[in-house]
Amino acid sequence: MPFSYGEADRVVAEAVAAACWQEVGALAETSASARRPAAQYRLAEKQVQLYGRSYRAIVVHSSAHDKRRLKAIERQIAQEADALTAVCRRQSTREYFCRADAEAEAQRLHSHGGQFHRLETAVVEKLRHPPGRPPRDRPRPVASVRYLVQAKPEPDAMRIARQREEAGCFVLLSNVPEQGPHARTGPDLLHAYKDTLRPTTFMMTTKFAGLQIVRIGQRYRLAQPLRHVQAAYLRALNFSLDELLSPPTGPP
Repeated sequence: MPFSYGEADRVVAEAVAAACWQEVGALAETSASARRPAAQYRLAEKQVQLYGRSYRAIVVHSSAHDKRRLKAIERQIAQEADALTAVCRRQSTREYFCRADAEAEAQRLHSHGGQFHRLETAVVEKLRHPPGRPPRDRPRPVASVRYLVQAKPEPDAMRIARQREEAGCFVLLSNVPEQGPHARTGPDLLHAYKDTLRPTTFMMTTKFAGLQIVRIGQRYRLAQPLRHVQAAYLRALNFSLDELLSPPTGPP
């Protein structure tokens, strides 16, 4: 299920937040090595609604994190830190005559962190002294007091860890029942998805792209014969040519 669907983001976030994973282990068919250890899988099952229908959504987490998504998250973390640092730097030059005003601003900043950072704030005094040499026998007099708000972004470790964990997830969408003679468990579906001996939906779309079916009267025919690899995919699926040519039924 592509992440262009908001439902994919939702179920991944829910699974990571709940942290109730079913451990599956390694599924690699090739031998692991020290440089390339076998990925470990775990899953959590959710439900999604798409186009008025309910589907099983198997949220799968792989220890071999999606490097592209992780790089994007690390870039967002760095960019947010830079932006918040610039805000804090500008804020640090503003002086307040009243401590209460400074503390109110500090509280406002503290409650407006970013997605990956929180702002730690403190109010400090800035003393102004009268001109001239300070006396040796007593404390230097204070002409006025101003207040400054010091702030700096601190990484929110829990949020960052959660985002990194979400980056290692993908979602399998299925209408295979959970009960009955044709039922399959979440691990069963994951094994089927990872099996290189059976075609997935994605591979089906690549192998059958451009296939043209023409209608002659009430009959459907192929514009061109199936290629050898396409016929092999149909046999692997135990799918006949007549079933392939059958018109769709029900709502689109």
